[in-house]
Amino acid sequence: VFAKLGQGWPPEQRVRVAVLRRLSWLSAKRVGRIRFVSQDSANWIGDVMGMPESKRVVVHHGIDSKAFLGDVDGPREEGVILSVSSVYRYKNYVRLIEAYAQLARSRPETPDLVIVGDDQDSVYQQQMVEAREATGDLAEKIHLVGAVAYEQVKEYYRNASLFVFPSYLETFGHPLLEAMGCDVPVVAADIPVFREIAQDAVLYADPYKVESIAAAMEDGLASQSHRQAMVERGRKRVEHFTWERSTNRLLSVFSELVAERAKSA
Repeated sequence: VFAKLGQGWPPEQRVRVAVLRRLSWLSAKRVGRIRFVSQDSANWIGDVMGMPESKRVVVHHGIDSKAFLGDVDGPREEGVILSVSSVYRYKNYVRLIEAYAQLARSRPETPDLVIVGDDQDSVYQQQMVEAREATGDLAEKIHLVGAVAYEQVKEYYRNASLFVFPSYLETFGHPLLEAMGCDVPVVAADIPVFREIAQDAVLYADPYKVESIAAAMEDGLASQSHRQAMVERGRKRVEHFTWERSTNRLLSVFSELVAERAKSA
């Protein structure tokens, strides 16, 4: 992922990526199948590695229905625009902060922006802090929460009026399922993998244009009937992603490999 982006990562990240790339190449040559979590990642990573399509297997992530779908009908306090993900530069949070400021200046009733996620890129984290400070009087409405325990994440979703996932590169995007599973309307970057996972259940924005992100957020905060329609589409879409389905697919791959080995023995 980092190699594809080519964004001047610090030395320790470049060394880490070089080691992982080498291990990936060696593993790909030895194994019978390689699991990808999306068709999009299977396409571009497989192509970059020169991997035969017969080796590429797509097994989507699932979502724990008990943790994220079991009691969404309980009391909730909608109030913030939320984004959840570890902080890397491709998460595009600086543009999200700029888009939020643009929207909040034209729409004073815009809820606060809350970004939850552990710091995995200190240089970019500092850029986020600077972008927040650059909003002036709006800075107090922008909350960079940092890391939280996973069991607490659901409470952030429960208190969200809108979820925004502005990343311009992902291999899957599990927070999409979490947000839709918690009945939160979603704005997502218009990238192939998010189209694959969310289809028509979310609003899309150009991740490279601040104006597009701001406009999509404004649409996502629109009329209650519009928001409810998004929630209902999200509920239906989440039904396609369960750990049971993922497990069954993975077991079928193991069975195929066992059968192939038996034939060649």
